[in-house]
Amino acid sequence: MPAQRHRRRSQRTGIARQRSDRFGVGLAAAIHLYSTLELQLPPELNGPEFLVDLMVDGLEIQGATVMVPDAPGLGLKVKEDKIRANEIPV
Repeated sequence: MPAQRHRRRSQRTGIARQRSDRFGVGLAAAIHLYSTLELQLPPELNGPEFLVDLMVDGLEIQGATVMVPDAPGLGLKVKEDKIRANEIPV
């Protein structure tokens, strides 16, 4: 199974499994989906500890509310320098 291979590779290389929404892309996609479905109270997606240091710009977060980005695509700009700074050689 691909998931098991991925887990073994992560363990073998020392790469810690992290929540993918730490980067902000999954959060932005969910915000767009929930706004399209016109949900008034979407489920809680992230705790504050996951919103402090995102690897994207373009998410406006006010308290417990995330505004829907209106730029093209998901409305994000990836912080490539930050991603490179966290690169783990495999």
